[in-house]
Amino acid sequence: MLKLNGFRAATLVFACVLTVASVWLLTAELARLASPSSPAIPERTPPSAMQQRMAEFAAEFGMVRGDLWADYALTFGDLIWRSDDRPDELENARMVSRRALELAPCSAPVWALLAGLELRSGKPDRAPSMLKMSYYTGADDTALMPARLRLALRLDVPTDRDLRQLVSQEIRTMARRPDLKPAIVTAYQDASPSGKRFLESTLNEFDPILLTSIRLGKAN
Repeated sequence: MLKLNGFRAATLVFACVLTVASVWLLTAELARLASPSSPAIPERTPPSAMQQRMAEFAAEFGMVRGDLWADYALTFGDLIWRSDDRPDELENARMVSRRALELAPCSAPVWALLAGLELRSGKPDRAPSMLKMSYYTGADDTALMPARLRLALRLDVPTDRDLRQLVSQEIRTMARRPDLKPAIVTAYQDASPSGKRFLESTLNEFDPILLTSIRLGKAN
């Protein structure tokens, strides 16, 4: 009888733990469904305030789930393209991004986002190493390539040889994809003077016709 009672108690404890875990997972996922889907850094349409709050709730409720914190971090993606000063919001976005990377260090979009936030916060020296981590963790992430190249060309031409090679390879990959060529034009138009020269020298080596098109503001 004692063994049977012990078995029942253990079963009850297991059922309770399973129920709590199920509620925890389900609640976070329901909140996630109401938040924006962010496979990469948004460049145009920012999420609504409600969507961002739902992403925040999902991340805080999920606590140690790095994927939810990454989703929340990426709701701040539009900040890196804006010119208005928002120091408090930028700092909050940096804190959320760092939290996401503590829990999900292989999130290439968040590494790129943090690079952009450092650049916007007037700390460009930190951006190259973070951008390089984005390449290491997601070099083939085509959804991220347009935003990442745009960020890379905003920097002064990196002195880091590895980063130069990574950016150059990304340019070559995008140049072979008709759907990604317009993003090269956008990156060129938004680039720093040294970023423009870097893109021009890279394209001149293997696709001078595309380079001419980009200088004219279009990509064929």
